[in-house]
Amino acid sequence: MRAGIVSLVLLSLAVLTLAGAETAWAAQNFGTPTPGQHVYDRAGVLTAQQLTELEQHVARVEATGTPTIVYIQQKSASNQQTQADAAALMEAWNVESRPNAHDGLVVFLNLKPNDPKHGEVALFAGAALYQDGPLSQAALQRIIDDAMLPRLKQGNIAGGIADGLDAAAQQITNPTPVGVRSPRMETLARWVRLPLNVLALAVALLVAWIAWRIARSRPRTSQPVVATITPPSGTPPATVGALVQGRVADSELAGAILELGRRGGLSVEPESKSKVRIKLGKRAAARTEVEAQLWDKLARLAGPDGVVQPKELSSLPREWRWIKETLHDQLVDAGLYATDAAARRRPGYIAGAAALAGATVLGILAIASSEPWGVLGVAALVVAGFGTILAVHGYPETTEAGETEAAAWRGYLAGLKDLGKRSPASLQADIDLDVALPYLLAMGSAGILNKRLEEASKAGFSPAWLSQSLRPDQHYDGFYPAWIAFTSSMAPTSSGTGFSAGGAAAGGGGAGGSF
Repeated sequence: MRAGIVSLVLLSLAVLTLAGAETAWAAQNFGTPTPGQHVYDRAGVLTAQQLTELEQHVARVEATGTPTIVYIQQKSASNQQTQADAAALMEAWNVESRPNAHDGLVVFLNLKPNDPKHGEVALFAGAALYQDGPLSQAALQRIIDDAMLPRLKQGNIAGGIADGLDAAAQQITNPTPVGVRSPRMETLARWVRLPLNVLALAVALLVAWIAWRIARSRPRTSQPVVATITPPSGTPPATVGALVQGRVADSELAGAILELGRRGGLSVEPESKSKVRIKLGKRAAARTEVEAQLWDKLARLAGPDGVVQPKELSSLPREWRWIKETLHDQLVDAGLYATDAAARRRPGYIAGAAALAGATVLGILAIASSEPWGVLGVAALVVAGFGTILAVHGYPETTEAGETEAAAWRGYLAGLKDLGKRSPASLQADIDLDVALPYLLAMGSAGILNKRLEEASKAGFSPAWLSQSLRPDQHYDGFYPAWIAFTSSMAPTSSGTGFSAGGAAAGGGGAGGSF
């Protein structure tokens, strides 16, 4: 028992000795304070005049009853390490008005050894100022962010420290409660509240006007849309799809592939319930340049057996851009597509993007100044920006002549939609599905007959483009799974933290930032 007590006493003495040694090391590391001196430039970055002026700024803080030390050194350190250094200095030099007063303030800078104009800054306040006092963590952070960092980031070390000392003196004398804006933020809030909000609303109205002007310039036709279940003409599906949708899209070339299959240029074979492959047939089945280019593209992707496997088929939409350009050029040459559609859309895209950029900037300013009224201008700009972009995106490539021809085919599409509500027997009796399906796919409406097609598939219907040489077990319950697999495969893939310590710094806390 006696031996245990002796061991415990020895261990305690060792701990106390180490603690004393650590304090002595810290004091030796920071050097010895000089009576009457408050600014210590161990990095040698301040002139004699700047040191004198900073002593005057410190005197303003000390006039509030707050002992203050400014310490600058060159050291590679994180911000949290800098806060720890500030706490250690307060502890080592007893920065307080009397023992256990805990009413001191330390301004500590660790400058980068290879770049002494930048580094880390920390403010550390004693418990009397920090805990429910005027220099809370939020207040210290605000002093650093608003008063010190702007000039420190410019490389003005003396100016940043001076502004921080003045802001600390002001905060101690006339505390700004947490949650209340600083004078700088109040000024910003006033700008956000009225001038910037008014400007945002004006910009939103201008952007909406631009969208309205673009919408008024859309091509129009007096041709009525009359529902029918008979194709208006023999126009190829790819061309029809480009007219109805108002732009060249992947679905139009997918419809052209089915049209090739209808005429014997290829056949679609189920690979599984979710995958299909294509087996090439006669190239002579291609009746247009677009169809011929598609067949040639498939031939390059096919293996020696003339089969395009599912993997190559799924990559096809990423490789047929030049075929889409061919279709676009043909429509322009025929007078069905305009040459200036992109130029007409461009102002809308620019205006919409500008509105969204303005909304981002105003939102950042509103958050920074804690001004809720900024939401009004942000909302107006977001609605105007997105609305304009969406409206412009729907602007068609067609001319008035193209819209006139598209109107007849929109009537055909409307008739097919009505037909989709009837029974599957009526569906097969009233239309030729082999003719209709390529058009449906090309017009971007492949799904409107899905329910009826599934029922027709179960009833035994098999389209001409589906391989007729499959074994019964390869049909996978009719053609419908192959239809779904094919249409699916044609989709293109395409600031600081608090720190506390003991001794003179006990119960205190700090904040910091990088510059």
